[in-house]
Amino acid sequence: MPPTCASIAGCTTPIPRSRSGGAASCALHKEARLKLAGLLAEGPESGLARVEELYSALCGEDLDNEHLWTALFRIHERTGSSLGLESAVRRFRDAQVELGTTNVTDIDRVPLPPNLERLVQQIRRRIGGATAEHTAGGD
Repeated sequence: MPPTCASIAGCTTPIPRSRSGGAASCALHKEARLKLAGLLAEGPESGLARVEELYSALCGEDLDNEHLWTALFRIHERTGSSLGLESAVRRFRDAQVELGTTNVTDIDRVPLPPNLERLVQQIRRRIGGATAEHTAGGD
């Protein structure tokens, strides 16, 4: 029996096998998860918990994809979860250490890329979470 995309909201549709093997199936599965996350993110608040799960998993698979991290941060903005945002920011910083993109080893001091730093500061102001002064390297 071919594998299914069971992690996609209970889907039991078989993943089509390609001649090139499993890599194509993985790419199709990831593409389906991205599309599902996008659709759910545009929908009602009842789907946001699932969107957060999807984007968290996708970020974990593609640690340096800033578009995925941006989407995850925006979901926390939409839900108003400052705790979720700070957790995601910490995961991003940890990923940068893991990828070796920074020499900083103190996760709380790992700088965010400028565009993500601006976004996080904007979201913090909007949801009333951590203060705008709470930046990498800030006291």
